[in-house]
Amino acid sequence: MKISLSFNSYFKQSINKFLLNKGFSDNNIYYLIKNKNETVGVINMYGQGTDTISVAPEIFEKFRNKGFAIESLNIAYEIAKGLGFN
Repeated sequence: MKISLSFNSYFKQSINKFLLNKGFSDNNIYYLIKNKNETVGVINMYGQGTDTISVAPEIFEKFRNKGFAIESLNIAYEIAKGLGFN
């Protein structure tokens, strides 16, 4: 299995508008989780201070229990390290 994380600015604008209307912060980075050309979920990365980040994957129901969450977490942690988070 080979997945990728894809940043989508339209998706970020849409989800941030929704979250802001619900009272949430816009300090989130969202990536679509892709398997080949199919979107299997979304992962949210949220900075907490200057050296800590929370990462939360959401895998769509029909793709669950196939390893996508674990693989996407590993990729997200590498992205976070590249951004300077521990």
